[in-house]
Amino acid sequence: MNKQIKEAAENAGVQYGYLTLSLETVLLGKPTVIAKGQPPQTGEDAKITYKSFPKKKPQILDNGRANHYDINFIQEVKKDEWLGEKIPAKKGIPGKSVLGQRIEAMDGKDFALVYDEKSIYEKESSGIVTIHALFDGVIEHPYPPLSVQKHLQIPSDVGVETGNLEFTGSITIRGTILPGFTVKATGDILIESKEGVTGAELIQSTHGDVYVCGGIYGNKITKVMAGQNIYVQYTNDCYLAAKETIFISTYAISTDMKAQNIRVDENKGKLIGGRICAKNSIHAAWVGNQLGRKTDLIISLPDRKDSLKKIKEKSDEIENLEHDLKDLRGKLAQLQKFLHKMMPAQRQTYDKIASNIKEKESQIEIIEYEMDEILHLLKSSGNEKISITKAAYPETTLQIGSERSTIQQMTKGEFKLESGVLNV
Repeated sequence: MNKQIKEAAENAGVQYGYLTLSLETVLLGKPTVIAKGQPPQTGEDAKITYKSFPKKKPQILDNGRANHYDINFIQEVKKDEWLGEKIPAKKGIPGKSVLGQRIEAMDGKDFALVYDEKSIYEKESSGIVTIHALFDGVIEHPYPPLSVQKHLQIPSDVGVETGNLEFTGSITIRGTILPGFTVKATGDILIESKEGVTGAELIQSTHGDVYVCGGIYGNKITKVMAGQNIYVQYTNDCYLAAKETIFISTYAISTDMKAQNIRVDENKGKLIGGRICAKNSIHAAWVGNQLGRKTDLIISLPDRKDSLKKIKEKSDEIENLEHDLKDLRGKLAQLQKFLHKMMPAQRQTYDKIASNIKEKESQIEIIEYEMDEILHLLKSSGNEKISITKAAYPETTLQIGSERSTIQQMTKGEFKLESGVLNV
């Protein structure tokens, strides 16, 4: 019976995948599968792994003696240290039809390691691509695009001997910053002196955190600005601005602040005087004082129309970059066939295209990160709040959006908009 079926199938062109049939199966009189092809198998996708770094969670202790190595504030790496790897995508396994025809398989999806080529290099062994630190330094971006920055260590104070500092990378200052001096860095800035800083003119990190182990006496001069967060024990007569969060352990007196979130210790932290501006939340235990010191707590609401416009612009920018990437990857794939016999000039062209691809992939990563920040603000819109756990004294002003109220008697609680009205 099987022989007869096979002969009939061969006459119909079937060449592969015959199944053995039983008499019972055939006698049922129903359509019966007599041959099965081999389906193609899609290759495995490329696997990307980056070295994981502990999240920075500094705690400012009462005595200012937090050990930043224990809290991973500065994340150091050594020259040639492994930072990540890529296991390439695998080729698909072709299938075969019952007619004997080859069925092409899709290869696994390819992904790129995204990193800063000025501080990280890659090498290949047994088909696996790994990336390594080009020099001793600190991790500036623990997320793609991964970046290593130089680390400048000042053994004592910043003052006459050092002059003002401006550095591409992170700075650790074992002492303090003397009055009138300035420290600028692209990465993190750590000031270890438990006495803190008095009268420095400017402390600025364009992309990282600023961590002052002690406090800041600003003398109405000092400005501290951070591309991410500020951590400090106490502040007096200064200005603080952070793109993300300002953390204060004990108190802030006559200090103007601006950040997405402002957190002063909710058990004992005090905000006395100053204009405190946030985009999402303000937390403190005590606000104002018994003398009626004017203190303004303000949360500004995002402009939804403007935010959506920015998202659209960034989305268009990503679309253009992805279009460019498609063209570049096509060119690279064509050149890759001749990689083993390229002349130096041709190899230079190949390397330039590969570098251009990585640069554009890095740009996309950064734009997507910026879009996520805007979307996060929009999603959290409506959850803005001012939290006062112990007491706010009279002459404290609370404002969310255009809703504003000045407290006339001591109060505490969680203040937010309810049906568009501030619940004071």
